[in-house]
Amino acid sequence: MSNRIVIIGAGSTNFGLGIVGDFFKSKILSGSTLVLHDINSETLKNTHNIALSFKEKLGVDFNIVSTTSRTEALQKADFCLISIEVGSRFDLWEQDWKVHFNMASNRSMEKMVDLVVYSMQCVKYQPL
Repeated sequence: MSNRIVIIGAGSTNFGLGIVGDFFKSKILSGSTLVLHDINSETLKNTHNIALSFKEKLGVDFNIVSTTSRTEALQKADFCLISIEVGSRFDLWEQDWKVHFNMASNRSMEKMVDLVVYSMQCVKYQPL
């Protein structure tokens, strides 16, 4: 299968390399082109070079390209994954924790488990 998969925010070594590694494990997506995009050319180049090194070491069938141009990256894209930081990451993480603790303090543990199980049933897994 030959897909063009765009990864916006790929310059982040946590997200960029993590998601590239996940794609490398996929036999279904073998033969695809991974388009790495980031606005920071230095971190993008680093991710690109490491991804190429992993590709060669693992012997996987993926084409890897990178660009700082979003327009170029998205041309003829079949899929697009976006992971960019907007605003203060630490403020948003703190907000996530506060929501969690507020919910936990207002509900019994049993109701929290029921809520999580119900949420998981509502979201159907769609394999790539």
